[in-house]
Amino acid sequence: MVNMSDRASVSESESEESGETMGRSLVALLEERREREGMTDGRFAETLGISPSLWSLVKAGKRPARWAILDAVLRVYPDLWNVCCRAFRRENGID
Repeated sequence: MVNMSDRASVSESESEESGETMGRSLVALLEERREREGMTDGRFAETLGISPSLWSLVKAGKRPARWAILDAVLRVYPDLWNVCCRAFRRENGID
């Protein structure tokens, strides 16, 4: 899990790198990262520490990005903290 000092060290401008804005979905950002890094879906899932089938379901919109997935994303991409928080809030009806 990303600790508070890691989160605090990431500036807002870093979280908006490559046009990553509030209006874009977490899955779209992850898919863009996967493609930019030249990974297959299976390799990307492995990098996140989740199963390829779970990544496939999330990517297809058949499974929400629940906390376990958000936590996995933050371990690999801590600069997506703000995007993950918004996704968690949406999934839990907090927004």
